Amino acid sequence: MNLQFYLDKVKNSKEFKKFIKENPDAFLTSGFFVIDKTGKEKDKYHLDYFISSKKEMVSFDTEILCKSLPKSRGQLQSNCQEFLSPKVPNKPQGLFDIGDGIIKIPVEIIDKTFVYTPLNGDFDLTFEKLEKMIRKEMEKREIKNEIQKIIFAVQNKDGTDFFLCTIFISGLGLIKVYIDGKKKKIVEFEKKSFFDILKVKKKEE
Repeated sequence: MNLQFYLDKVKNSKEFKKFIKENPDAFLTSGFFVIDKTGKEKDKYHLDYFISSKKEMVSFDTEILCKSLPKSRGQLQSNCQEFLSPKVPNKPQGLFDIGDGIIKIPVEIIDKTFVYTPLNGDFDLTFEKLEKMIRKEMEKREIKNEIQKIIFAVQNKDGTDFFLCTIFISGLGLIKVYIDGKKKKIVEFEKKSFFDILKVKKKEE
């Protein structure tokens, strides 16, 4: 599946149609996806829309129930069923339910000076392809740790959509990867350990 799949689900929801009718100048500015490879947590996604005239941000959110299944060559595949129940437990204040499973959450904008830009729509890269690119680069760099969780964030920078990926791996490590959505290639790859992050925080303090 890819970002376009979820974008279509949001656009077809009753709440989004109402929202875009009331805010025709709103545009998609970012997406955020959490893929758990251990099967212990629910996968999540949300799409963020910026309303130019109001300088406000709204996030359309849902969850996906996934169960990881063994696949050949040691990989995992997700057998996912979309979370469509209108009853979401432990809802934060200000969150409201939508009958078709999409929920809308107002987002507080902290940096008022930041310039939000619309995504171009280079969404044909599937999450499976993105993961395959990451795994291939890990093999190339002889990184043998198991992937536990992948966080995909897509944003536009200098007119190009980038996937900013944070990969949590076994051994208390993580990998930061930037993928150019148009060229479909990794442009930055960095492996860090939990202890490296602690050292940086101590220096800042």
